[in-house]
Amino acid sequence: MAKVNEHARPDKEAVAPKKTGDAERFARLLLAGSAEEDIAAYDRGVLKEAATLAWHALKKHRSGGSVVAVDNDRRLLREGRPLTAVTVVNDNMPFLFDSVLGEIADSAGSPTLVTHPIIAVKHGRNGVSGMAESHKDKSADKVSVIHVHVARLAEDEAAALARRLERILSQVRASVRDWRAMLARLDQAILDYR
Repeated sequence: MAKVNEHARPDKEAVAPKKTGDAERFARLLLAGSAEEDIAAYDRGVLKEAATLAWHALKKHRSGGSVVAVDNDRRLLREGRPLTAVTVVNDNMPFLFDSVLGEIADSAGSPTLVTHPIIAVKHGRNGVSGMAESHKDKSADKVSVIHVHVARLAEDEAAALARRLERILSQVRASVRDWRAMLARLDQAILDYR
């Protein structure tokens, strides 16, 4: 599900999450692994807005699917320069981060901020219903949230990037689906050869 948002904010229903505690916890987790020097160039309100945009993308994720949100919110600024926020939410799997980040860098240049927390969530019928208490919760699903800021993209560039990211996510999913089986066959072929 790709989305390019030129508006100042997502629709009204999405603005007020039912579980504000989850939204606040998510915001902390989103930035927890970021380099201090990357965050220092941002106004606190901009980081809060970025976390809100990423939270809305996370809430739309359905198990087995992907969410790509490319946001040109007018409040996303770094040192006075407008930004585009790219948020990719996917079931956690190998090859995901490098593939997504490579496409973003090729398409939009060097990012000003990159975050990639793995979040333990509970899925409901309409997407993520809330965050799990911990990663140890066996009933929780682990999702990858890749949130990247780049220099502001034009609307057509943002839409094209969203389409390319959707294609890459489907390729990664296809690769991972039979990756372990292929390794097992390779191991068997090596044993047979010896």
